[in-house]
Amino acid sequence: MLVPLYLVLFASALMPGGNTLVYALASQHLATSAQGASSQRTGTFWVQVMDSCEQALPGAYFAYRVDGETIHRGPTPGTKPRTVAHSSTCPVQRGYCVDVSSTGCLAFTFPLPAAGSTTYTIKETRAPRGYIFCTGGSVCSGGPEIVTVQMNASGAMSATVFNVYPNRTTVTWPTSGTPYQGTPADPAVLHDYGVGNISCDGDFDADDHLSGGWNPRCDNDDD
Repeated sequence: MLVPLYLVLFASALMPGGNTLVYALASQHLATSAQGASSQRTGTFWVQVMDSCEQALPGAYFAYRVDGETIHRGPTPGTKPRTVAHSSTCPVQRGYCVDVSSTGCLAFTFPLPAAGSTTYTIKETRAPRGYIFCTGGSVCSGGPEIVTVQMNASGAMSATVFNVYPNRTTVTWPTSGTPYQGTPADPAVLHDYGVGNISCDGDFDADDHLSGGWNPRCDNDDD
């Protein structure tokens, strides 16, 4: 219980060694505050940045908000793109951040709610050099991809990743199976698109900087 200042001063004036009382009460309050702060439970959530197919990417930066404060993280580690998994279809939707497979991976720490659940969002603020922070083409018409994280009081986590294609169609990953669990073995996966010199629609504007090949969602009429 925090003792009002005027009672502390009154006791200090009446009792011998009053300064000792003031010091003791202040120390007790600080200890209680520190104990309360240290009792805040947190959860760790993992993401991995990949290109539009199979490779994890170093050099991405992020921002997220906790208790009204914006926190910046990055860059994702690694020295060069690294293949995570081979697949006949792109993009690979599941990542891997265990042991040496840390390229493109970052861990985020969030306070757990005292009860119920809470939602956090993670936004990519800067893509690796030579990439943009969405996938499907060289124009991010809806801005960067966004990770939406759900955490409950027991520490259970799940997440989805939202991407807007250049033609303003959208996708939410994963498109099958359970949401991302945010563990090193199942991080939330974002896909950044490589910038190249392949044309989308042949008019040589902003969406005509593709890499890897043409796709039906690369065209952006607002560029």
